[in-house]
Amino acid sequence: MLGSALLAAAGITGAEPEAVQRKRLTAHASRFLPAKDALRIAAFLGEMANLPFPDEDLPPLRAARQDPRLMADQTLMAWLDWLEAECSHHPVLLVLEDLHWGDSPSVNFVDAALRVHNEKPFMVLALARPEVDRRFPGLWKERNPQRINLTPLSPKSTQRMIEHVVGKISEESARWIAERAQGNPFYLEELLRVVADGGKVGDDSNLPDTVLGMVQARFDIFGPDAKLVLRAGSIFGQTFRPVGVKALVDEDRRKDVDRWLEILTKREILFSRPTADLREYAFRHALLRQAAYEMLPPTEKRLGHLLAGEYLEQAGERQGIVLADHFERAGEKPRAIRWLGVAAQQALDADDLAEAVGRVERAVNLGAAGEELCSMRVIESQARFWRGQYLEAEQAAREALASSEDRTKLDALSALFDALGPQVKYDEIAALFRDLERPEAPELLNAWLDCFVSAAGYLTYAGDNEIRHQTLTLLEESRDQLEPIMLGRAEGLRSHIARSQGNPAESLAAAKRAADYFESIGHRRAACEALANVGVSLLELGRLEEAEACIQQIMATARKMDLKYMLGGSLQALTNILAYKGSFAEARAVGQEGIAVNRTQNDRRFQGCAEAYLSVTEYLAGDYARAEQYARAALTTWETVHAVLPFARALLARALLAQGHKAEALSTARDAYAEFERIGIADDGEATIRLALAECLLVSGDRLAAKEVLAAATRQVHAWAATIEDFAGRQAYLTRIPEHRRILELAQELAGDKS
Repeated sequence: MLGSALLAAAGITGAEPEAVQRKRLTAHASRFLPAKDALRIAAFLGEMANLPFPDEDLPPLRAARQDPRLMADQTLMAWLDWLEAECSHHPVLLVLEDLHWGDSPSVNFVDAALRVHNEKPFMVLALARPEVDRRFPGLWKERNPQRINLTPLSPKSTQRMIEHVVGKISEESARWIAERAQGNPFYLEELLRVVADGGKVGDDSNLPDTVLGMVQARFDIFGPDAKLVLRAGSIFGQTFRPVGVKALVDEDRRKDVDRWLEILTKREILFSRPTADLREYAFRHALLRQAAYEMLPPTEKRLGHLLAGEYLEQAGERQGIVLADHFERAGEKPRAIRWLGVAAQQALDADDLAEAVGRVERAVNLGAAGEELCSMRVIESQARFWRGQYLEAEQAAREALASSEDRTKLDALSALFDALGPQVKYDEIAALFRDLERPEAPELLNAWLDCFVSAAGYLTYAGDNEIRHQTLTLLEESRDQLEPIMLGRAEGLRSHIARSQGNPAESLAAAKRAADYFESIGHRRAACEALANVGVSLLELGRLEEAEACIQQIMATARKMDLKYMLGGSLQALTNILAYKGSFAEARAVGQEGIAVNRTQNDRRFQGCAEAYLSVTEYLAGDYARAEQYARAALTTWETVHAVLPFARALLARALLAQGHKAEALSTARDAYAEFERIGIADDGEATIRLALAECLLVSGDRLAAKEVLAAATRQVHAWAATIEDFAGRQAYLTRIPEHRRILELAQELAGDKS
């Protein structure tokens, strides 16, 4: 639906050669877009409009054609970028007719445009029958739509329409027509056709009781061959092609199909429109199609849908849901289930997550079982994961693990890791990971490595310090066989490893390489994730303004692409940045939003981060009681996230100490430090862990122990700073991170102490 609107905006009718269509679409896109982006954006708009561009000189397009999820991201961004450029130069009105026949991707893209460009001169006028609410429940409800329900025609409007069509007639005849039309414009139009064709006004004896009956009576005028063509066309839906109709009728009647289509078009039953390759016909009104369809006996309906499904299947129909609908109505459940599996994957690839889940459930209701069900449960798990429904995603992935197909089992295991991770069920991930054996088949390598990478990220938080090294080694050994996305993930692993080794400069460099690589292949979603690591690295280097700009960019992209899972991580990082800058009021607001978002998504790791950084915020702001409150909340949330528990304990120790609770603070700080030494690494807050113990020891009177802890902390901070080549960068690292600054200040104060 949206693709057709784009072609119309570019002045493309569909009758032109494809080369001409591509030229016109590119010229249209180039009007207001930067020259460097115009061809790429035009190419992805072409994908939306079923107008493929060559990809030899467009690596992002070539990569997207190998990755349906990447294609969904790129087409969305192209649509939003094009619309933004248009709105910057003139108002844009998008008119969508018969939206009740619309497609979910178009509805989702329009929703994204209304969300992202809510302050631009952009308006949508959508026209639909009441069943649009069943097709798209809650349509754009979050965009504050103005809904106008059309009331029946008034007597005055009815009279004007009668006079316009048939001229002056007697008052009695006009009243007879108006009473039977009852304000229904379509029924009124059909009654007026009866009058215009010489029908007798005032005679109810041959008048059908319903609108559909009246339409069917009108069809009778054309004879059985015309009705056969209409019935065959109605099998395909509101629109159809002549070749499809011919596939449904007997061979001896096929020669008359084109003639009858032209006649029915002239009599305003149908209208025709050219497409890129073949002419397409559509019923002029949905009730006309419904009337034709209802003329089919049940057995003919089933046979018609079977023949239509088989024809479309042989013709290469790409939309699985179209084939699934036909085969389900034909009573061919196994074939319907197979195509529902394809349709579910297509919905997932298009980011229509609710539709993906719905199609799986529909297949289950039809009796899906065995390998087909396992494959669909993987799709369901992935869709529910992106929706933040981690428990349901876990259940679906577990069911998929029953598969006997190696590829399906690997995909199910990867989905299960992703579902368990946010729920911090690390022990189970570890148990499953131990049984993960390398497959012998080369074609399974990347799926196996994907499992490895997914598990490694979560097991690190559980305290496994070697897993990332092992994973990177595997990726490097298999470099020549890696899919493009896995090459970028290798750079991401290098960034995390450098961070854990106390090399913040290399961590930043590797994160930038990963982001640049994903951007170069057009993988916006992965690029956004890599850019988040860039932002965190900049934060940890004390480059706070750059870090804030980076995180704000990620949040803008996340909102643009509706990547809710990116918002939680971005909000918690921004809380920390704002706290370090001294913008405490803003940090509080962002942190509270971070808690709410992550709690809704059941992301306990990032929820704990938001709580921890709010503790940092309140400590720096001098509200130590609230700092304690948030530190305790983080401890509860992070109960099984071992790599960050020492950080939360250290935050609690500092808050307790600031309130004068010396004994409890020292005990808590010792626990934090001991846990840190046992694990051997802290995913966050190592400087805070060392500083908290030093401060507590100092206040308790054990200055010698405090000096020892501070000496080790000072050596560590200077060692980290030594990895930064430029002087300004080292100074920012040493002075703009409050914990680093405090460690150096305390060390200097105690430098001349002889005790």
